[in-house]
Amino acid sequence: MQSFNTTKVEWLDVIDPKEVELKPLEFIVEGICGKGLVTVLGGAGGSGKSLLIQYLLQIRDNKILPTSRGGKAIYITGADTSMPELSRRSRVIGENRGIGALELPENVLPFICDQSFFSSLREKLIAENADVVVFDTLADFHNGNLYEPKYANETMQAFRSLAVQANVAVVLITHTRKGSKIKVRYDIEDISDSRIFTTKADIVFGLKSEYQNDSYNLIELQCLKSRSSKPLENIRMIIEEDSDNNLLEIIQTEELFSYEFEDQKKVSELAEKKKKAKELHNLEYPYRFIADSLGVSKSTVGNWIKDK
Repeated sequence: MQSFNTTKVEWLDVIDPKEVELKPLEFIVEGICGKGLVTVLGGAGGSGKSLLIQYLLQIRDNKILPTSRGGKAIYITGADTSMPELSRRSRVIGENRGIGALELPENVLPFICDQSFFSSLREKLIAENADVVVFDTLADFHNGNLYEPKYANETMQAFRSLAVQANVAVVLITHTRKGSKIKVRYDIEDISDSRIFTTKADIVFGLKSEYQNDSYNLIELQCLKSRSSKPLENIRMIIEEDSDNNLLEIIQTEELFSYEFEDQKKVSELAEKKKKAKELHNLEYPYRFIADSLGVSKSTVGNWIKDK
C-alpha cells in the first residue's frame, strides 16, 4: 500500500478568481512571444525557424510584425545551433538592436529542471534585464526521454516557472515530425517531442518552408495554438540574402508554394478546356470530335456544355 506524508497541510484561503489582479499581456513580438508565456516553434531542419526568431529579435523594427524595442533577448544555443552559426546569422541580419548570445559554462548540465541551473539562469536573465530567452533546441535542455510524460512535464513546468519568475518570454525551438513537411497545413501533432510540450505551451507555431531555385526561402508561419490571445493569422515571407551587401532580408509576400502553383495551373487549364469545348459546340462540332480534341470523355464534354 502506498504511504502518504502525514505532515499537516496549511491551505490558503479560497479566493474569487474574478478578483485576481491580471497583468496586461505584454508581447515582445506581436502574436509570437510575450512576457510570462511559453512559445514552441517547430519546423523541419534548415527551414529557417531559428533564423526567423533571431531576425525578429535582433532587428526589432521589422516591417512584418510589431516588436517591442529597447529590450534584450538572450539566445542560448544547444547541439543543433553553434555559436559560430549564431554569429554568422547575426552578421547577415545586420545591425544588432536587441539580442545577446549566452554561452553555457563548461561545468554545467543545462537541464532546465535542474534547480541549480534554473536558479542561476533566472538570476542571469533578471540581471541582464532580458525580455526574451530562446532555447535552441528544446531537446538540448531536457533531461530524460523526450516522450516520457513525467520528465516532459517537469521540463515544461520549469520553462513556465522561468517565464513567470524572470518575467520573460520563453521561446522553445524544436522540429516537426518526419513526413509532415509535405503537408499543406500543419497540425499541432506534427510538432516533434512529447505532446506535453505543445499541450502546456501558451503559443505553438509550425514553420512551412520551400527553397525556390536555390535563390531564396519561401516560408509560412502557421499558428497552431494560442490560448492567451487571438491566434496570429498565417504569415508568408521570403528569406533572401543580398549578395552585394551580404545582408539578409525577410519580407512579407503572397507568393505561391509549388503545390499551389500546380493547383492554380490545373484550374487554369481546366477553365481553358471548358471554354474551348463551348466554342466548338457553338460551331456545331459533335461531342465525339470535341472530346477527342480535348482528351476527355463525351460525358465530360456534355457536362461542360450544360454548365452555365
